[in-house]
Amino acid sequence: GLVPPADSFDTWVRALLALRRQFADPLAAGIIHAAGAAIVEARNAGTGVVGDISNTLVTPRLLSDAGMPAHVFHEVLGFNVEDPAGLVRAARSRVEALDVPKEFVHVSVTAHAPYSVSPALFMAVAEQAPDTVTSIHLGESPEEIHFLNHGGGPIHAALESLGVWNSNWTPPRCGPVEYIEKFGFLSGRLLAVHGVQLSYRELAQLAAAGATLVSCPRSNHWVGAGDPPVERFYASGVRVAIGTDSLASVD
Repeated sequence: GLVPPADSFDTWVRALLALRRQFADPLAAGIIHAAGAAIVEARNAGTGVVGDISNTLVTPRLLSDAGMPAHVFHEVLGFNVEDPAGLVRAARSRVEALDVPKEFVHVSVTAHAPYSVSPALFMAVAEQAPDTVTSIHLGESPEEIHFLNHGGGPIHAALESLGVWNSNWTPPRCGPVEYIEKFGFLSGRLLAVHGVQLSYRELAQLAAAGATLVSCPRSNHWVGAGDPPVERFYASGVRVAIGTDSLASVD
């Protein structure tokens, strides 16, 4: 309830980032309480297993204690990282240090999205964890599609304002599915989250690879990304799962 709905993804992201600076401590009682309450709500709604994206690794213990089977994706971001392999190694060390039953809650390192992860960091994730299930935010907003095909736009401006722009990056001039395929992520181990902007051809690529598309319709509407083309998803034959994309973008 702290990040208001927006009419564009760029507007929503800027509000989110401004708010996150006020919540620097991932172990703050309010954060832990909110995550725990969300697990209870999911369980009461009949959810049997979840994929949870985590920057902080607060949730594996909460999920385990609540008896909620889960795969937690420890997400890495970095568009201008000096040591991508070192960043991934550090993330994997945090995962390995977790004291939770691994047969009940699986945890792996994953990359966030094409607009927030450099090509070198994508490669580092792929090389250090080639056989694990991964989750990537993909084809969520018009801004993402413009950024990959043409460069510039709101995403370039946002990366510059955050001080993380990489001047050596050039737009791949392709869609998000083709882009992550270059790094070896297009497979049956992929959860492609959102897919609002994906074409029929791209959905067919996901289906052919055996990937799963995770649709988050409430979030898409909240952040101004547009409503997901659900009928197109099912017509393409791709496997579809349902997601929320966190308490930051749903009521």
